[in-house]
Amino acid sequence: MDRILEKCTGACGIADDITIYGSTEHEHDKNLKRFMEVATQEGLTLNSEKCKIKRREISFFGNLYTHTGLKPDPTKVRDLQEMSEPRNKTELQQFLGVMTYLSRFIKDLTSKTTVLRDLLHKVSDFQWEPHHQKVLKDLKSEVSETSLLHYFDPKLPIYMNCDASIRGIGAALLQPDADGNLLPVTYASKSLTQTEQRYACIERELLAMVFSTQRFHTYLYGHNFQVITDHKPLTMIIDKPLTSAPARLQRMLIQLQGYNFRITYNKGSDNILANGLSRLPSPGNLDPIELDVRVDTVRFSTDRIEQLRNCTTADPLLNQLRETIITGWPETIKQLPTDIRVFWGLRDQLSIDDGLILKGQQIVIPQTLQEDILKQLHTAHLGQEKTKLLANDTVYWSISFIHSFFLSFFLSIYLSMSICSYLSICLSLFLSIYLSIYLSIYLSISVCSYLSIYLSIYLSQSVSIYLSIYLSIIYLSIYLSISVYLFIYLIYLCISIYLSKLSYIYIPFYYLSIYLSIYLSIYLILFISFLFCSYLSIYLSIYLSIYPILHYLSS
Repeated sequence: MDRILEKCTGACGIADDITIYGSTEHEHDKNLKRFMEVATQEGLTLNSEKCKIKRREISFFGNLYTHTGLKPDPTKVRDLQEMSEPRNKTELQQFLGVMTYLSRFIKDLTSKTTVLRDLLHKVSDFQWEPHHQKVLKDLKSEVSETSLLHYFDPKLPIYMNCDASIRGIGAALLQPDADGNLLPVTYASKSLTQTEQRYACIERELLAMVFSTQRFHTYLYGHNFQVITDHKPLTMIIDKPLTSAPARLQRMLIQLQGYNFRITYNKGSDNILANGLSRLPSPGNLDPIELDVRVDTVRFSTDRIEQLRNCTTADPLLNQLRETIITGWPETIKQLPTDIRVFWGLRDQLSIDDGLILKGQQIVIPQTLQEDILKQLHTAHLGQEKTKLLANDTVYWSISFIHSFFLSFFLSIYLSMSICSYLSICLSLFLSIYLSIYLSIYLSISVCSYLSIYLSIYLSQSVSIYLSIYLSIIYLSIYLSISVYLFIYLIYLCISIYLSKLSYIYIPFYYLSIYLSIYLSIYLILFISFLFCSYLSIYLSIYLSIYPILHYLSS
């Protein structure tokens, strides 16, 4: 199934459920025609009785997708409405579980729901009373088949409304319609632990903000958005230096560093939406979910995706690569066309999705669009380091080392990076060559110095003494110069390693710096041994030079 969908545009599937979509009727018909052609070629048989063609709304994977937005599955809503009064804790947990499933559609929830969750405490006896029944009825009325969430549009402004109460935190992701009214995209809420309930008010409010950004990370990352809060001190703590905040707030603020937002104050009486969510947090979200991997993405518009798809098809190299991925890789690299052999080592990571070539989660960018994509990544305004890491996570193209160096150079200037890092790279290469030549000269001088010592002791003639003094002076000068050089080089090396860690572009130079560090360590060992011999040479030379004078005076 996946192999068939990879060849189609505007198609997605889960198990044996397939949906063909389009933003316009013409686009839908074009995508449907393509899918039918591929299905015929691959021998895929469709059940005509289960096929629904050109629908304005469709139930897919537990939700109802319409042309206006997302609605809850009517069957789930009916199941909720038909649930009877819970007779024990297990049945109450089942009811709250259904509410959790539909929590993304729930707004303006009341604080009375806390009473239901109190019944689940281990130390509490289950006693269903009239006020519990009233809360149950109110909850059922909150969810209906008319509940609607609007589709996220990356072109529209983004607003995140968050709030915290003593028992929980809640958030809503909103976007304006044509009249400027904020419409819900999705909701989220979470119960606080016993420890979190003892937090100070500002700590709970900041915790709500951290929770909201993490829950809506897919929508917010790489975009500018506005945070709406009813806690005015939160607006001031955000603008202050990180070091001025208490330790707990610092840890929370660090988690917000990857987002580009502006926070505004809205008094509590006007912040009804987030207030309601925080007073009925979702009972299913008591513990945070630990992720092994979180994928950060930059959203591309439909026009950009279509442009990427067309340019990939028009690019001879990528078109050849795509055909190889679809038909299968040969057994040896020699059977590949020369142009795409550079992708041989990546063959297990390459795939086709919606007409695009992917390396893992990265889109392989055609050469004609590489400059435009770099500019688009920069417009996210995430800062230099985040932009480069984001580029490394989302886009990919294969280029030679020379092209990579010049691309890195111009990209660095474009991102307003310091040009010193490139001077550091050039200096690193120059010093490596210089150090090798210097060591050769140094060894030859050391041999001459040893020879001078030997001649001075063995022959005790003035010529050898003068030669020893001469060589010792040269040796001492070289020692002073190498000391200054080593001091400068160590400073450079620290800067070079630091700069190399800042960007994925400098990873090769980072390993070069490690190599130079090892090289320098070995060199220092040799230098100390040579230095010892040098001191010995100087001492013997001076002593043998003044020995005749001392001998004459003593006689």
